[in-house]
Amino acid sequence: MRKPNSLSIGVMAYNEEEYLERTVKDAIQVLNRTGLDYEILIFNDGSSDRTGQIAIHLARKNKRIKVIHHRVNKGVGISIREAIKKASKEFFTYIPGDYQFDIKSINRYVRHMEDHDCLIGYIINTKIRQWYRRVASQIFANVIKLLFHIDIKYTNGFNFIKSRMLKSIHFSSTGHTISSEIIVKVLKFRKARFKNIPFKLVKKDVDVSTAFKPGSIVNAMWSTFLLWKDITILRKKF
Repeated sequence: MRKPNSLSIGVMAYNEEEYLERTVKDAIQVLNRTGLDYEILIFNDGSSDRTGQIAIHLARKNKRIKVIHHRVNKGVGISIREAIKKASKEFFTYIPGDYQFDIKSINRYVRHMEDHDCLIGYIINTKIRQWYRRVASQIFANVIKLLFHIDIKYTNGFNFIKSRMLKSIHFSSTGHTISSEIIVKVLKFRKARFKNIPFKLVKKDVDVSTAFKPGSIVNAMWSTFLLWKDITILRKKF
């Protein structure tokens, strides 16, 4: 089997002037060591701070970086959907621009790219998060496992997926549930060879996530119900 040699990374950034440059530079440093051909797609999702300027500065210094600007904030789901369409490499992944993921975890994924279509990340240093976020994340992952009968440990994490599989599927989520929608559809309808891969989070000073706000939680519940209805009740194929 041919060894995969390329990776597209979507970096989702909304008002991330504090962390974006560090996130991208660390990713470049790690990727250069792997030997993978790569591209970095930075999505400036309607930021009101210097995120856009920083992204342009980074792109000018590295031809592998492309910047996509949104005039208004469209949501992480739409940004990821756009990134999938623009991805030109064999595998695709997406990360937040807030230096949340430990980029060095990429090394764990590279070792398994040859034999799998989908590598699904799960957090191994969960205790750096507040207890209620740990509980909520575990409950949501268990709900996805129960509703869709897939053996995954986490949904909203660091995932490597073959681009051709993603490009052949229609996705509709506009928020953070895009991650679970992607995993469910790829595993259920593309019969992807997958593996759960451990990765680490980087502790930040303020443990705040838009995914854990009340509105986002309600949206996640509703979106998950609609996905279950489409697949289980309406028997839709994707």
